[in-house]
Amino acid sequence: MCSGYPFRLSTRSLVHPQLAGVQITRLVRPPHGQKATVTLAEAIVDIKELAQAIKAAVEETAPIKQIHISRYNAETPFNPKGTKAHLRPKLTCTFLQNGGRVLPSHLFDAEIHLINKVKPGRYINRLVEIVERVENGEREIDLRYSNASAQQRMENKNHWRDLTELLEKVVAEQK
Repeated sequence: MCSGYPFRLSTRSLVHPQLAGVQITRLVRPPHGQKATVTLAEAIVDIKELAQAIKAAVEETAPIKQIHISRYNAETPFNPKGTKAHLRPKLTCTFLQNGGRVLPSHLFDAEIHLINKVKPGRYINRLVEIVERVENGEREIDLRYSNASAQQRMENKNHWRDLTELLEKVVAEQK
């Protein structure tokens, strides 16, 4: 490149909203007999600034990058850290609540730890019953309590707010 070649800058402002305030500079030969206002080296610096501004605008409007399923961390209310399933605590048995199976993906980590500690029996003034069965070599724990009517649910509300608190009370009563 010849940096001594005489040039002058012609400047226009861009109208594109992503590039607001950026000015396009282009080199033009000065008319015969006039002197150049900048050298080629100074103009190249201006062009680099323009290229950086265009790159930033393109990155802002680019589509969201796709993440491969093996790199996806599913954050749910039950798994707020997004821990992968194989790193979460494991249930040592099948857990049933009033006869319905509860999946480990629908349990908090604290609930899984507490379920693994419970033993069969009646707890909380005989309101809660825990039944343990072994079928086909697999252990099942069934947590039972009355909640068919609104009155029974209101009575339960006076003793525990959620499954975690219920299990904490059961484990504390076992000791």
